[in-house]
Amino acid sequence: MILNRCNTMGYHLHHPNAISYRGMNFTSLLVTLTLFSGIFLTINQWTSHQRQSAVQIYQVSQAIQISENQQQRRLAKLPCQPQVQQNGLIFKVKCEASAVRVSYAGGEIKLTID
Repeated sequence: MILNRCNTMGYHLHHPNAISYRGMNFTSLLVTLTLFSGIFLTINQWTSHQRQSAVQIYQVSQAIQISENQQQRRLAKLPCQPQVQQNGLIFKVKCEASAVRVSYAGGEIKLTID
């Protein structure tokens, strides 16, 4: 009924030479799922790497800030703190004559004093 009504209005919904779509076969489904899962896993791995890199950068910036703060404490004639805890991380501080060293789980920062 709808087909006849559309044909009378000038619309042709069924072309006699058109190939009818039969659906997706099992192999096409497997290839499609493999492609999408590969893309998903690649994006997931990339975001994990980006998150890990951001954490490392943030820890380095925390260590730099702590070393600068310890240098300011030295200039104010205050003692150097041997240990600072921030955001669940423990930063060990060692003040030397010409440098401040801050070590943490991810590495070590040395701030030299001119």
